[in-house]
Parts: sequence; structure tokens; C-alpha cells
Amino acid sequence: MDKSKEILDCLKNGHVGSENAVSSRELEQRFSMNGRSIRRIIHGLRQKGCPICSEKKGYYYAATQSEVNGTVSRLNEFVNGVSNASTGLLSARVEPKKIQITFTITLDENVAKELGIRTIPTTGHLA
Repeated sequence: MDKSKEILDCLKNGHVGSENAVSSRELEQRFSMNGRSIRRIIHGLRQKGCPICSEKKGYYYAATQSEVNGTVSRLNEFVNGVSNASTGLLSARVEPKKIQITFTITLDENVAKELGIRTIPTTGHLA
């Protein structure tokens, strides 16, 4: 039996309704999987139309349409938050790192005169 079917059966047969929610940690231990894998399986089951709901207490198989609607509402809030973050990033501007460069040019006095550059020996700057 594949893990997806096992998790679905677990929820349908022992965790129906929000009052019977099972934590992700418990599912991880029971099926020897990490949290990311559990979430991916739940996501896939939901995409197939399985009424798997979630809340702070954990995952459960919906007992009522109201439970499904509550989970859909929370998922929509999450999607909107991600969308807003994405939109914000599109308007973000990364400032280029500013660096300061200092250099010295030494000219022969005769070359400077040929170029029409007046030298100021006391400051070392070109005028």
C-alpha cells in the first residue's frame, strides 16, 4: 500500500472532524516520514478532491462542509499572503554596493604643462 493511501485511510478511519485532528508530528512518526513529505502527500490528496482539513491541532478528514470551508479560507489567506510577498519583491530594488576608490596620479611637471593642467603641490590635487 502506498503512503498516500495509508495516510488517507488513517484520517478517514480515525481522525474525522476537527475534534479528532492528528498532529503532523504524530503522522511523521507513524509513517516514518518527515513533515515536508506529509505536507506533500496531503497536498496531493486535496488536489484529488479528498476533504482533508487542517488547523493548529493538525490534520483531519472533514466531517462537515463547514470544516472544508474553514480550511479553504485559511488556504486562501495563505495564498494571498504569498502573493502579496511576491508582489512586494517585484518592487524591491537591490542597491548596488558602493565602494570608494582612491588613487594618485603623478605627472611630470612638463607633461602637466603640455596638457594644460595646473598643479598645486601643497594639496596633491589637480585643478
